[in-house]
Amino acid sequence: LLLEPGSSAFLRVEVNTSLSTVAERKEGSLELHTNYEKLVLPLSYETVQGNLSFVPAVVRVGLAFPGVVVRKLLTAQSFYTQPVTVAAITSPDPRFVIRSLN
Repeated sequence: LLLEPGSSAFLRVEVNTSLSTVAERKEGSLELHTNYEKLVLPLSYETVQGNLSFVPAVVRVGLAFPGVVVRKLLTAQSFYTQPVTVAAITSPDPRFVIRSLN
């Protein structure tokens, strides 16, 4: 990554947590190295217990004729101990369009 003087970059940080069944708080750090310095940024995260459930578990569209739009309702229910934000629901297939009803 090359940053010109006065420019900015947005970096996405992913944390892969263990599959623990207990809620826990973890502390750590990120290290960024440049030609001139090493920056250490504190990092903390908290895992919560729970899961998401979707109904139906398998979405069956059935017969879909060319040019016809078929709509199916998918319900998500949270069983987490804290509020959870679903950041995105996507499909690699451009024929599937997902919209929230909220």
